[in-house]
Amino acid sequence: MCAYKPSRVEFLLDPLLERTLGRGRIARFIEYTRLKGDERIMDFGSGPGVMSMAIATRLEKGGGRLTCLDVTEGWMRIAKKRLGKMPNVDFIFGDIRGKSIPEGSYDGIVINYVIHDIDKPDRKPIVEALARALAKGGRIYIREPVLRGHGMPPEELRGLMRDSGLEETRFELTKPRLTATYTKK
Repeated sequence: MCAYKPSRVEFLLDPLLERTLGRGRIARFIEYTRLKGDERIMDFGSGPGVMSMAIATRLEKGGGRLTCLDVTEGWMRIAKKRLGKMPNVDFIFGDIRGKSIPEGSYDGIVINYVIHDIDKPDRKPIVEALARALAKGGRIYIREPVLRGHGMPPEELRGLMRDSGLEETRFELTKPRLTATYTKK
């Protein structure tokens, strides 16, 4: 499913780098989502939970809930340690395709630098599973790298979303990344 396997060094360094170098980047992406705070949000590919912490904090104020979903046991362990005491956070470990997530469970799904790390044949069924988990009118907020050596072509991502029944409502391409919003019709 996931072509990317974090190294032992990344498990140690990633949370530190995200908290220091990525703080502004995370804040800008959270602002991009325009979350009100009362939504049900999934952080798909939540990793060590750095972005999740910012989302959960925003949701906590408005009574919203966050679900962190990741396929990497080490990242999930770190995320649970970081967010486990927050009353509005749940955790799902594993591949979304094998989980019993009721259709329309989420008002929004945040995807930050994840899709490009999924094996190409698995991308379409995973995006379809995400679209099913999304409520009608719900949104997927996504940031993906687009560089040739690290990332995916913007048109591939657009096609995946469109083929899963999602409508593009916002799209910004500023190399090295794209930022977009897709809405479930």
